[in-house]
Amino acid sequence: MNMTQLDTQESKAQIERMMYVITQHAEDFLSSQTETVVKKCDYCLENKEFINLKPLTSFVSLGGNIESIIAFSFDENLIAHLTKMFTADIDIEDEEFELYIRETAGEAVNTIVGHSTAELAPPRHVISLTPPETIYGKKKVLGGEFSKFFSVTLTTEFGIMDIDFILPKESFDNKLNFIGQGGTS
Repeated sequence: MNMTQLDTQESKAQIERMMYVITQHAEDFLSSQTETVVKKCDYCLENKEFINLKPLTSFVSLGGNIESIIAFSFDENLIAHLTKMFTADIDIEDEEFELYIRETAGEAVNTIVGHSTAELAPPRHVISLTPPETIYGKKKVLGGEFSKFFSVTLTTEFGIMDIDFILPKESFDNKLNFIGQGGTS
């Protein structure tokens, strides 16, 4: 989806559908894999000027008909809970827990978005998915004139997770720094 196409009603509907499908898969994943219930789900369907990342963010890039970055940003309590649920059957040392946090975030994003791609791809087309990247630290992500940011915030009893939809993916590097229109990621 290029920037000239992004402002059409059809592309807005495509973005909204992508947000809905990925959010549904996120809620299903949290419930079935970690017994975490989403209590509140807030959609921001209007383009934002920037996004604020939480302490840990894991993201993938989609190719095909929806070229975008999908970032899952976790607060510390939620990602710690998810990691404990994922590692409940594993005996890990305290110093290894940080590694498992990173792996949990990446696995969650990969699973949720991966399961969503089949629903999002047009007939006889494939949506490619990059391996997850993970970054630490709160961060404000700014874009350029043609950048688009949309978000969904999921609130659970254990904490908050934002799902941020970032377009175009070519304008951001693998740390979600803006590199300009037409850059490479």
